[in-house]
Amino acid sequence: MKRNIFALLRTFVFAAFVPALALSLAACEPENGGGTGTGGEEDGTEDVTSEIAVTGLVDKFGCTYADISGYANLNLLPAGSGNPVIGVEVVEAKAESNDNAVQSTSGSLTGNIFTASFSDLSPATEYKYRSFVTYGGITYYGNKYNTFTTKEVVNVTSTGEASDIKYFSAVLSASVQTEGVDARDNVYVGLSWSATKDAISADGNFESRKTSVQNMEDGVFTVSLNDLSEGTTYYFASFTLVGGVYAFSSVKEFTTDVIRLETGAVDLGLSVKWAGCNVGANSPEEYGYYFAWGETEEKTDYSWPTYKWREWSQWHNGYILAKYCTSSSYGWVDNKTTLDLEDDVAHVQWGGSWRMPTKDEQDELRTKCDWEWTTMNGVEGYLVTGPNGNSIFLPAAGYRNGTDVRLPGSYGSYWSGTLDENDSYDAYIFSFWRSDNPGWGNYDRYFGLTVRPVTE
Repeated sequence: MKRNIFALLRTFVFAAFVPALALSLAACEPENGGGTGTGGEEDGTEDVTSEIAVTGLVDKFGCTYADISGYANLNLLPAGSGNPVIGVEVVEAKAESNDNAVQSTSGSLTGNIFTASFSDLSPATEYKYRSFVTYGGITYYGNKYNTFTTKEVVNVTSTGEASDIKYFSAVLSASVQTEGVDARDNVYVGLSWSATKDAISADGNFESRKTSVQNMEDGVFTVSLNDLSEGTTYYFASFTLVGGVYAFSSVKEFTTDVIRLETGAVDLGLSVKWAGCNVGANSPEEYGYYFAWGETEEKTDYSWPTYKWREWSQWHNGYILAKYCTSSSYGWVDNKTTLDLEDDVAHVQWGGSWRMPTKDEQDELRTKCDWEWTTMNGVEGYLVTGPNGNSIFLPAAGYRNGTDVRLPGSYGSYWSGTLDENDSYDAYIFSFWRSDNPGWGNYDRYFGLTVRPVTE
């Protein structure tokens, strides 16, 4: 009789404090003789037969979180000192043991009801849970497990279109529906891409970029891709990512432009036409030969003692300039600031109207063209695209100083035919690094640099 009265009182209390549950605690009572604990009372650390802890219901849950209520009848605890710890233990329903169970404690009771919250759960996964109270070195478990299944990931994106497609780059887009997204699930949206269509899947090997839905402002997500391969078809799709689980939208595709380069004169839409390869090269990506400024033959040692337009002197550090000089501080003054055709290696080796570019023509190439670092047939350098859409490739051939070739593959430097009028030891160049935009500068004339000719 006493047990029946207690059950009715407990049902009344539970229903009073959790009306949303709409269930009596009679459904949560442990059954007589039942037990699911691993130790029982025999080891003195667990008890699953008492009514101190009673498993409740899930109040709210999403893909990765859950709020679970429980019932703690603390007046049934044995006499002792200290504060009891109350909470809920959760483990995947398919688990054969509780070794990986996660516990969440509650700091307070409302009447005899408490709520414990969980995060980092897996979407679309069934879990089982039970309440517990730990006191005096003993953990009292509700011997009834309840179960729930977290929500599936719902894709809130739609794959957009690829735009601004070039040889090695493109822009991808996706639309995102942010209304109604549960902030507690830490929802991410993004775009994935691959040169293999089958790779766009949960287990695929794809590249991606993502952002939190909380960072979305206008419902549109874009990704600018670089370092693509020319003439290649890529597949892409938008996705929603929650708790490590992907939900993909439809897969679309785009193909990068194909590079078609010439080795002769290339019209870039500038004031002069540029050669498709360096002096001494047979293809756009070949380095070609290295030349000192004003010399027309390749050599093995690039230094002042071997420079053609140097004369010995007991002053000026042992040499003076014999040609192309604007100040007596450097040598014999002739005020020549542009190479004569007989000293212009482009004209001497290629003939016709070919010549080395002036500094102004190099500046035009730098400032009026698009520069994109890439690899062509295994050679690194810049693809330079003119205003009319035509392109040339400038390999990063480095330079020569003494007998060494320095920085090939990461740095490029090209002679102009223009003397530095403020320092006759130097001539103007344009140069570039892998990670920097092309710029202009000057080098000592004895250095060995590559030459890219121009013609009218």
